[in-house]
Amino acid sequence: ADKVLTRGIFMGLCGGGAWHGQIRSTGIRSMAGREAFMRRVEAAAIAPFMHIGDEEPYWNDKGLMDHLSRMSRFWTALKPYHAAVADEYRAMGLPPLRHLALHYADEPLLAGGAERYLYGRDLLAAPIVKLGSDLQDILLPDDRWVHLWSSREFRGGDITIEAALGSPALFYRADSAWAGLFDSLRRAFTRFEDPLR
Repeated sequence: ADKVLTRGIFMGLCGGGAWHGQIRSTGIRSMAGREAFMRRVEAAAIAPFMHIGDEEPYWNDKGLMDHLSRMSRFWTALKPYHAAVADEYRAMGLPPLRHLALHYADEPLLAGGAERYLYGRDLLAAPIVKLGSDLQDILLPDDRWVHLWSSREFRGGDITIEAALGSPALFYRADSAWAGLFDSLRRAFTRFEDPLR
């Protein structure tokens, strides 16, 4: 997952446009492979496109299907934001997935913390790439950030946040014009429970 994210972020930094990673279901018979698939689905839900390759049958696993359904509904609920980000790309050439340096050039954001990227200007995602933990260490840029799942506000800096399956580490700018939409997602999506965990 970390190589896919790195490639996507690089494309965003250099203006590669509407990048998306294909979600592959390889290795889902093991618990680690299953979790990796779910984490890839979460990363894809915070991007312009979701596309799944079906190397192994994921549709027989109720937990995987419930998680995929949740993240697909989440992606669909972001439709107005997807459209705005696409309009921004067409009008100004700003890629949908962006390296943080595009908007926070004066900050030391390349050192430490998790893989991070901006989706548009207002969403900051830090998908888990190291499996087996629901906690994520993140270095947030100096801004007012709201954790989407808890409504806790942060001013930037190093934080540790819960990122349980179905609730990836995701933040929005507090002064975003889309704050109402983002907050409605928190209210609409209850906690995900995986039957195998």
